[in-house]
Parts: sequence; structure tokens; C-alpha cells
Amino acid sequence: GNKGYIRYIGKDIRNEGVFGIELDLAIPKGTDGRHNNKRYFFCRNNHAIFVRKHTIIDIIDEDEIVVPKKRKSCKINKR
Repeated sequence: GNKGYIRYIGKDIRNEGVFGIELDLAIPKGTDGRHNNKRYFFCRNNHAIFVRKHTIIDIIDEDEIVVPKKRKSCKINKR
């Protein structure tokens, strides 16, 4: 799967809890670190996703989490 790093943990402009993930590989619906037209961090275009806590599938260990990616999951490492 696609690996990445947690770059933001907090609330978005809708006051919903989100994790901002910078991915190693670009994805078609990725962003450049913006979510709902607000900048949360900087990264290459199409290399960021934002997910809510309830979408996290599993915590591998304290440095890694698994989030869904369409039909597959990806390992996410904290940076």
C-alpha cells in the first residue's frame, strides 16, 4: 500500500477531528496539504489526504496506523 506520515492531528473548519496524512505516492484525489480550502501543512500536490478517526482500521504500533484506501489499506508512519 501507500505509506505516509501524519502531518496534522486536530479539527478542521467544520470542527471535526481529522488526521492529515502526507503520502509517499500521489493519489488522484489527493491535495497539497489543504482541506476544505484551508492550509494545514505543505506537501507536493496530490500527496495529502485527510481522514477522520473512525476511518482508521487499526493501530499497528504507537508509530503506525492503518487507514482505508479504496479497496486496500495503507500503512501510515508518524513523522
